[in-house]
Amino acid sequence: MEIIAQERWSYTLYKDDERHVISVICGSVGVYEVAIELNDQEINKLNSEHDFIKSLSLSIRNNPDSYKNRKIAGFTANP
Repeated sequence: MEIIAQERWSYTLYKDDERHVISVICGSVGVYEVAIELNDQEINKLNSEHDFIKSLSLSIRNNPDSYKNRKIAGFTANP
């Protein structure tokens, strides 16, 4: 997977062919990552809205439970 955007201690956006995955650092006392695959609508926004990825990462960080059905269990960028 190729890193196409990154903000240290916040998020990393990966691309593998047509698949886009964002991994977001969440938590405060206990830090953990939430990784989801972007859907077609999110990919379109990624390509057309300058700050979309930052707003998506904030949304995931502020409410990770709302993304739990999309969470990629055991995600690693380099398996």
